[in-house]
Amino acid sequence: MKKAISEEAIREDAASYLYKIELLHMNFMVPMQVESLGGKKYVDVVVDDFSDILG
Repeated sequence: MKKAISEEAIREDAASYLYKIELLHMNFMVPMQVESLGGKKYVDVVVDDFSDILG
């Protein structure tokens, strides 16, 4: 059985990053079954741990 990790513990760990773009989480998905309004079939998600900015 795994030990649950609280959100506070996760935030404390993330707080050790001092600069923007020091730690990025990326997810790239292709091809999507349904196209976007612009006709795209790809999704690229980037999350910056320092600023919690999604782009």
